Amino acid sequence: MNAPSSRSLRFLWKLIRPNLRTLIPGIVLSVSATFLSLLQPLLTGQVLESLGSMNELMRSVVMLVGVLFGAVILTYVGSLLTLRGTENAVAVSRTSVIRAALGLGPTEMRRRNPGVVMSHVTSDSAMLRTIASQFAVQILTSTITVVGSLLIMLSLNPFLLTVTVCGVILPAGALLLTMPKVTEWSRRTQESTADLNKEMERTFGNFSMVKAHTAENQERARLQDSIETVAKLSRRSAQWRSLNISLALLTMNCSYLLVLVGGGLEVLNDRLTVPQLITFLMYAAQMAAPIIALTTAIAAFSSAAASLERLAKTGDWRQERTSGEAAPTEFSGPVAQLREVEYSHPGSERKIFEELTLDIPSTGFTAVVGESGSGKSTLLNLLVGFAEPSAGEISVEGLPVASWNLRELRHHVALVEQETGLMEGTVRQNLLYGHTDPEEVSDESLVKVLDAVGLKDQHVEPADDVGYRGSALSGGQRQRLAIARGLLRGPSLLLLDESTAALDSEAERSICLMLRELSTRMSVVMVAHRPSAFTLADRSIVLEDGRVGAFGDHDSLMRENDLYRRLVSESTDAGADR
Repeated sequence: MNAPSSRSLRFLWKLIRPNLRTLIPGIVLSVSATFLSLLQPLLTGQVLESLGSMNELMRSVVMLVGVLFGAVILTYVGSLLTLRGTENAVAVSRTSVIRAALGLGPTEMRRRNPGVVMSHVTSDSAMLRTIASQFAVQILTSTITVVGSLLIMLSLNPFLLTVTVCGVILPAGALLLTMPKVTEWSRRTQESTADLNKEMERTFGNFSMVKAHTAENQERARLQDSIETVAKLSRRSAQWRSLNISLALLTMNCSYLLVLVGGGLEVLNDRLTVPQLITFLMYAAQMAAPIIALTTAIAAFSSAAASLERLAKTGDWRQERTSGEAAPTEFSGPVAQLREVEYSHPGSERKIFEELTLDIPSTGFTAVVGESGSGKSTLLNLLVGFAEPSAGEISVEGLPVASWNLRELRHHVALVEQETGLMEGTVRQNLLYGHTDPEEVSDESLVKVLDAVGLKDQHVEPADDVGYRGSALSGGQRQRLAIARGLLRGPSLLLLDESTAALDSEAERSICLMLRELSTRMSVVMVAHRPSAFTLADRSIVLEDGRVGAFGDHDSLMRENDLYRRLVSESTDAGADR
């Protein structure tokens, strides 16, 4: 059985500390109910002893009934308080994990895997119930019941208790030997379930790709393999748990039989009365459930401890910066500057950028072009703070990105990605996604933004429902809505990462014309692969060998830069093929 680390215990304490006012009374009441339950066999024996006297009998029965109902009431209230505190702790755990996950940067989230994060929120946090209910209460109350029963049995007849204990050593030893197997297979089952969550996230998170490539059978087979793995491990775990419970019952049955035979001999020899034998038997039987509960709780301990360890590690997740200097009230010159920037993807030795130096004007439409893998999307990620350079400096509005509060930076730098992120709900809800005071924004303001991106003419209204992930809108409308959402933040720099790649040429040209108009009052930077962006942009940045290979307008680059001419030619040919 693996003991939890000190970090896990500190994390557990952080979760239960706010709920001590509920948990402590609940545990105290549950323990009190356990002590009352210990009195029941004694009072039962007393009832039997008082059969010769009506007054004694009635007094004993009243006491027994009072203890029985008292134990039931205390158990109910204690269990209610304990479970309520436990559920609060589970909620605190889930809130803690979600807070840590939302504090990650996009790169770190991809490294962590969203499926694993979801398993921390669901299954790992749910294991706290096991810790609270089985370890904080069951182990305590079961131990009290077993120890208390043994002490009372010792006071009733030491010889009979000795015979009983000696007779159950063998099955109890076998029980102890099976417990490590139970913990091992429970842990492996839990780990395989977490792997299944990852696999499902991979499949259903890319559902369109699955359908587009008719990969349903492939994904079904892959997920079925994962399900079979979980089922196989679960069956093996169930096998050991069943054996464990059966051995616990065998131990108790042996105890019961030995008490019955030995106690009968003691009664025949006048060393024990019949009521005392019945009391002794009741204590032997009363220990069955606590012993099974103890073995089950101890068997589940490793899995619970592993979950707690994983939850505790979420506190070590690297969080994005949330502090920094105040945003500049005004600036002059380029909206963004990069000076001798170097960058490599995490875990890779290949440098995407090497001594990259670049100025992005405060207004105008700028296209970013280059071969695949040249760092076009990476450039945008650096500007919005999704990635950090290993050397050099990046400034936005004259302030180094390393000094910005990243939340504030993203109000000044808006990013529209290729896969438009729209949430199920209305156009208004999507436009105001992330807005601090959405109720204060009028529909008239939203209509103006929709008009600016050409959606008003397409009869898109703030109250319209966008459907699941924007399914009620066309591809062009989704892109325009995503751009409108960015504009509502009032950015000085609007970044578009291949946002028109999935559109036809006419829709792309329409959006590029809109962007060109918007760029008269802000800087618009767009990663481009298609002729519309090349020709309509005021200027293009050509990325080559980790540096800016060329910078200029379309006509000058066509005359002076071989790579640019080739990229334009390839994109034109590709457009003609479509």
